[in-house]
Amino acid sequence: MWDNIGEKIKGFAKFSAWIGIIISIIGGIALIGFSAEMRRGGELYFSLGIVTIIFGPLISWISAWFMYGYGELIEKTNAIEKNTRSGISANVMTGNISSPNDWICNKCKSANRETALFCNNCGEKKLEDVNVL
Repeated sequence: MWDNIGEKIKGFAKFSAWIGIIISIIGGIALIGFSAEMRRGGELYFSLGIVTIIFGPLISWISAWFMYGYGELIEKTNAIEKNTRSGISANVMTGNISSPNDWICNKCKSANRETALFCNNCGEKKLEDVNVL
């Protein structure tokens, strides 16, 4: 159920945008039709129908952007997490270090950036360099 949730949110955003557009247009047409049956105050319903037809789909479309963007954000975050967990560990285990000042953890053998005080993989504290006199 929770697997690939970013893609599901993006799909729901598309679905809800189309449903909102369709409902807005149908509702606007219904208001315009209702205004024709009224003897007094029909102008108000006619105006509301026009506003609903114009702004309803626009609001549905714009709100779907935010929902779609949220789904995209979740997908990118999951990809970053996956790359961080697998990519760093795999590159570190093979000795692929990106900078000459990076360090390898003595406990788990993972590569870490030179500025890291603790191992990104296991949390082991970085050993300080010992100067021999």
